[in-house]
Amino acid sequence: MNKKKILFLLTFFLLSFLIIPQKTLSAESSTISVQPSLIDDIYLNPGQSSDYKFTIKNKSGNDKNITLVVKAFTSGEEPGTPIFSDEQGNSIDSPIIDWISFEEEKFKIEKNKEKEVSFNILVPSEAAPGGYFAAIFAREEGANDPDHINIKSEIGTLLTMNVAGLDSDELNITKYSKRKSFLYPETLFIVEAENNTTNYLKPEVSIKILNILGKEIDSIELENKNFLPGDKRMWEREYSVPCMIAGIYKAELNISFNDISKTEAIYLFSISKTFYIVILVLLIVLLLMLLYKRRGNKTKIKT
Repeated sequence: MNKKKILFLLTFFLLSFLIIPQKTLSAESSTISVQPSLIDDIYLNPGQSSDYKFTIKNKSGNDKNITLVVKAFTSGEEPGTPIFSDEQGNSIDSPIIDWISFEEEKFKIEKNKEKEVSFNILVPSEAAPGGYFAAIFAREEGANDPDHINIKSEIGTLLTMNVAGLDSDELNITKYSKRKSFLYPETLFIVEAENNTTNYLKPEVSIKILNILGKEIDSIELENKNFLPGDKRMWEREYSVPCMIAGIYKAELNISFNDISKTEAIYLFSISKTFYIVILVLLIVLLLMLLYKRRGNKTKIKT
C-alpha cells in the first residue's frame, strides 16, 4: 500500500469521527451510599411492630431524587448470596414486602448531604414462624438528556428477620475433622455446618483445646458467618497447640445459636517445634560422637 493511499484512509476516518454525531452512554458508578449494608438483628413475635433506621448519603455534587423500593430475596447457590429473582426472571415473593412501611417513600437529598430513613416492620399476628428476607433499595434515575442513555441505579441494605418459633430441624454440624502432618506442628481444623431451618442464623463458633487432664489450655474463635435457610458454610483454621514437647489433646467444637448449643470433639497428638529442635540437636550430637569415635579408632590402628 503506497503512502498516498494510507494518507487518504487516515483523512477519511478522521473526518468521519468529526462529522458523525456521537451518542454517549452515561453509566457512572453509584453516587449514593447506604449504611449499614446489613440489618441482621431483627427478631419479632407475631403481632409485634418495631422501628428501624438506615442512612443514605448523596456523594455527588447534584441533588438526588430518591425512591425507596422493597424487594424480597432468597439464598442462592453460593452460601450467603441473595437472589432477587427466580430462573424465569420473576421477582421473589414474600409477605415481608407488605410488612415494611416508610414515613416517606420519595424524597430529595441535596448534594453532599445525607438523610436518615426510618421504616417500620409490622408482623401480622397470623405470621408463620421462620426467616424472612428483604432489601430496601434507594433508587435514583439517570438524567433526562436525549443524547444519553438513561441508566437507573439503586443501592440498598439487606434485612434478615426471624419471626419467633424455631423448626424442629436445626443447624447441623455436617463435618468436623483435622488435617495433620507428622513433620509439622500445625493442625488444620475443618468445620462444616448446614442450616436446615427456615430461619436466618448467625452462630458463634469456637474450638476449645483441652489437655489430657481435661483442663482448657486455649480457645480458638472462628469467624461469624451468616446462614440463610439451606446454606452450608465451611471454616478452615490452622492452629499450633502450645505444648512444651508433645502430648494428646482434645479439640472440642462448640456452635451456639438462639440459646441452642451443639458440640463435637476430636483428639489430636501434637508435637511442638521444641521437640523437633531437641531431636535435631540429639542427632547432631550423635553424629559428632560417631565421627569422634571413628577418628579415635583410626588413631589406635596407626599406633
